[in-house]
Amino acid sequence: EGIAGFGIPAMLIAPLLVRAGISTFSAILISLSANIGAVTFGALGTPLKLALGIDSPNDTVHFVLLFNALPIFLLPTLIALLLQKSEGIAIAWGQEWKRLLGAGLCFVVPYLCVGLYSVEFPSVVAGAAGLILFVFLFYQE
Repeated sequence: EGIAGFGIPAMLIAPLLVRAGISTFSAILISLSANIGAVTFGALGTPLKLALGIDSPNDTVHFVLLFNALPIFLLPTLIALLLQKSEGIAIAWGQEWKRLLGAGLCFVVPYLCVGLYSVEFPSVVAGAAGLILFVFLFYQE
């Protein structure tokens, strides 16, 4: 979403989830839900730059960052809950809660940090840095 924008990542991931055995409804809901964090700064900041005429971070951008932070932080947990309820996938909450909250934190921290200095790159950097952080901090065999 950070680079392509306009919901393209959600459109691409939903069929892959269906192919992986997730129901169509859940696949659409998950892919659209996972996309919400990056939309504001998607397509290299196009929504803010074109719609609002914002070229550099200001109070509006800071408000958007803070307003999005909590839902983005909780999103992995909410998606896991959705998978458990709609698909019957068993989740060991006692073991996985750290990973789920960690995944949200790995995206939110770079998102907030980069958003203080740029309207083009919060989603791009948060996605890439968040993936790398998550793999190194929470991936265990």
